[in-house]
Amino acid sequence: MAAWDIKRLFWITEDDGDEESDSVAQQLPATASQAADLSASALTDVLACLREVDGVVGSIAMTPGGQVLGWDLPRLFDASTVSGVAHRLAQLRASLIADGSGFAGGTLTYDDYRVHIGSVPAGLVAVLAEERCNSPAVAMAIKVIGRRITGAPDAR
Repeated sequence: MAAWDIKRLFWITEDDGDEESDSVAQQLPATASQAADLSASALTDVLACLREVDGVVGSIAMTPGGQVLGWDLPRLFDASTVSGVAHRLAQLRASLIADGSGFAGGTLTYDDYRVHIGSVPAGLVAVLAEERCNSPAVAMAIKVIGRRITGAPDAR
């Protein structure tokens, strides 16, 4: 397994307290507060389901403002690292929706890994996966997990 280099995966700047990301955090939908009501262990269990997709390493659930709701990643990732990644992904989302077009999701590719990002009612879910991972399966799993985080019934 390749060594993790988070600083190269996500850009790091000294100015973490910009006002734009703070204003995004103030505009949280009601479903983000509903997701925050889940216990940490329940949310971790929900996110752990993503590992059932072959090649998924772990995942993070966050509000649109970058507040971490929960994560299921290898122990190599500490709380500080996860928080920094969530903040950077929130900045990326804010940049992409600045023109008013919205954001459904996307994929960042890095060496032998991909970070799949999906919008869910509670905010964002980011999934770290190996390159060989089936992208459509991850996208579908993010949608299902998004429903489970907010307590919405699965459409069957």
